[in-house]
Amino acid sequence: MRKSDENTRAISNDTTVTLNYDDHMVKEINGVRYDFRLEFEDVEGEVAFGLRAICRESQRTSCINNLNAILSLLHVSSEYPEFEDSEWVVGRSRAARFRKLCMRALSDNDHVSLFETCLDDDRSCGEWANLWIAEKTTPSD
Repeated sequence: MRKSDENTRAISNDTTVTLNYDDHMVKEINGVRYDFRLEFEDVEGEVAFGLRAICRESQRTSCINNLNAILSLLHVSSEYPEFEDSEWVVGRSRAARFRKLCMRALSDNDHVSLFETCLDDDRSCGEWANLWIAEKTTPSD
Protein backbone atom coordinates (compact mmCIF):
# COMPACT_ATOMS: atom_id res chain seq x y z
CA MET A 1 0.00 0.00 0.00
CA ARG A 2 1.35 3.42 -0.93
CA LYS A 3 1.79 6.01 1.82
CA SER A 4 -0.90 8.22 0.30
CA ASP A 5 -3.35 5.29 0.42
CA GLU A 6 -2.80 4.63 4.10
CA ASN A 7 -3.31 8.33 4.93
CA THR A 8 -6.59 8.55 3.06
CA ARG A 9 -9.70 8.12 5.14
CA ALA A 10 -12.53 6.18 3.61
CA ILE A 11 -15.48 8.47 3.23
CA SER A 12 -18.47 6.21 3.45
CA ASN A 13 -22.17 6.81 3.95
CA ASP A 14 -21.72 6.84 7.72
CA THR A 15 -19.07 9.58 7.65
CA THR A 16 -20.31 11.86 4.88
CA VAL A 17 -23.82 13.12 4.44
CA THR A 18 -25.02 15.44 1.71
CA LEU A 19 -28.13 17.39 2.51
CA ASN A 20 -29.57 19.08 -0.55
CA TYR A 21 -31.97 21.96 -0.36
CA ASP A 22 -33.29 24.08 -3.20
CA ASP A 23 -30.43 26.53 -2.82
CA HIS A 24 -28.36 25.06 0.04
CA MET A 25 -25.92 22.14 0.17
CA VAL A 26 -24.15 20.74 3.22
CA LYS A 27 -21.39 18.11 3.35
CA GLU A 28 -20.70 16.65 6.79
CA ILE A 29 -17.40 14.87 7.49
CA ASN A 30 -16.55 13.21 10.79
CA GLY A 31 -13.06 13.86 12.09
CA VAL A 32 -11.49 12.47 15.25
CA ARG A 33 -12.11 15.25 17.81
CA TYR A 34 -14.13 17.51 15.52
CA ASP A 35 -16.83 17.11 12.92
CA PHE A 36 -16.64 19.31 9.85
CA ARG A 37 -19.44 20.86 7.82
CA LEU A 38 -18.96 22.35 4.38
CA GLU A 39 -21.84 24.75 3.77
CA PHE A 40 -22.81 26.22 0.42
CA GLU A 41 -25.77 28.51 -0.19
CA ASP A 42 -26.88 30.22 -3.37
CA VAL A 43 -26.74 34.00 -3.06
CA GLU A 44 -27.98 35.77 -6.19
CA GLY A 45 -25.88 33.72 -8.62
CA GLU A 46 -22.88 33.42 -6.32
CA VAL A 47 -22.21 31.02 -3.47
CA ALA A 48 -21.88 31.66 0.26
CA PHE A 49 -19.17 29.27 1.44
CA GLY A 50 -18.39 28.29 5.01
CA LEU A 51 -16.39 25.54 6.67
CA ARG A 52 -17.66 24.87 10.18
CA ALA A 53 -15.96 22.77 12.86
CA ILE A 54 -17.90 21.23 15.74
CA CYS A 55 -16.01 19.99 18.80
CA ARG A 56 -17.32 16.52 19.61
CA GLU A 57 -16.64 16.83 23.34
CA SER A 58 -18.17 20.24 24.04
CA GLN A 59 -20.44 20.69 20.99
CA ARG A 60 -18.92 24.18 20.60
CA THR A 61 -18.76 25.35 17.00
CA SER A 62 -17.01 27.91 14.87
CA CYS A 63 -16.82 28.78 11.19
CA ILE A 64 -13.12 28.21 10.45
CA ASN A 65 -12.58 29.61 6.93
CA ASN A 66 -10.16 32.19 8.29
CA LEU A 67 -8.00 29.65 10.16
CA ASN A 68 -4.47 29.92 8.71
CA ALA A 69 -4.34 26.22 7.79
CA ILE A 70 -7.59 26.57 5.82
CA LEU A 71 -6.52 29.80 4.12
CA SER A 72 -3.33 28.05 3.04
CA LEU A 73 -5.22 24.99 1.79
CA LEU A 74 -7.54 27.16 -0.30
CA HIS A 75 -4.71 29.39 -1.58
CA VAL A 76 -6.33 32.61 -0.37
CA SER A 77 -5.15 35.44 1.85
CA SER A 78 -7.08 37.17 4.62
CA GLU A 79 -5.47 40.39 3.38
CA TYR A 80 -8.19 40.52 0.71
CA PRO A 81 -11.45 41.96 2.08
CA GLU A 82 -13.60 39.14 0.67
CA PHE A 83 -11.68 36.62 2.83
CA GLU A 84 -11.53 38.56 6.12
CA ASP A 85 -14.76 37.19 7.56
CA SER A 86 -15.54 33.63 8.51
CA GLU A 87 -18.05 33.14 5.67
CA TRP A 88 -17.34 34.12 2.09
CA VAL A 89 -19.40 34.86 -1.01
CA VAL A 90 -17.55 33.60 -4.09
CA GLY A 91 -18.26 32.63 -7.69
CA ARG A 92 -19.53 29.16 -8.51
CA SER A 93 -16.23 27.94 -9.98
CA ARG A 94 -14.28 29.08 -6.93
CA ALA A 95 -16.85 27.44 -4.63
CA ALA A 96 -16.47 24.18 -6.58
CA ARG A 97 -12.68 24.40 -6.20
CA PHE A 98 -13.00 25.09 -2.44
CA ARG A 99 -15.30 22.06 -2.10
CA LYS A 100 -12.86 19.81 -3.94
CA LEU A 101 -9.85 20.99 -1.91
CA CYS A 102 -11.67 20.69 1.42
CA MET A 103 -13.07 17.25 0.65
CA ARG A 104 -9.63 16.00 -0.39
CA ALA A 105 -7.98 17.43 2.75
CA LEU A 106 -10.70 16.19 5.11
CA SER A 107 -10.29 12.70 3.64
CA ASP A 108 -6.61 12.65 4.60
CA ASN A 109 -5.59 11.70 8.16
CA ASP A 110 -2.55 13.99 8.14
CA HIS A 111 -4.64 17.02 7.14
CA VAL A 112 -7.35 16.20 9.67
CA SER A 113 -4.72 15.87 12.40
CA LEU A 114 -3.18 19.23 11.43
CA PHE A 115 -6.59 20.96 11.34
CA GLU A 116 -7.63 19.46 14.67
CA THR A 117 -4.40 20.58 16.34
CA CYS A 118 -4.97 24.10 14.99
CA LEU A 119 -8.57 23.97 16.22
CA ASP A 120 -7.45 22.88 19.70
CA ASP A 121 -5.17 25.94 19.79
CA ASP A 122 -7.95 28.20 18.49
CA ARG A 123 -10.44 26.88 21.06
CA SER A 124 -7.95 27.45 23.88
CA CYS A 125 -8.21 31.18 23.07
CA GLY A 126 -11.87 31.03 24.08
CA GLU A 127 -13.46 32.14 20.83
CA TRP A 128 -15.76 29.14 20.52
CA ALA A 129 -18.82 30.38 22.40
CA ASN A 130 -21.53 28.99 20.11
CA LEU A 131 -23.15 25.67 20.90
CA TRP A 132 -24.01 23.39 17.98
CA ILE A 133 -27.69 22.58 17.60
CA ALA A 134 -28.20 19.93 14.93
CA GLU A 135 -30.59 20.74 12.12
CA LYS A 136 -33.60 18.55 11.55
CA THR A 137 -33.20 16.67 8.29
CA THR A 138 -36.78 15.44 8.15
CA PRO A 139 -39.97 17.50 8.32
CA SER A 140 -41.63 17.59 11.72
CA ASP A 141 -45.21 16.40 12.10
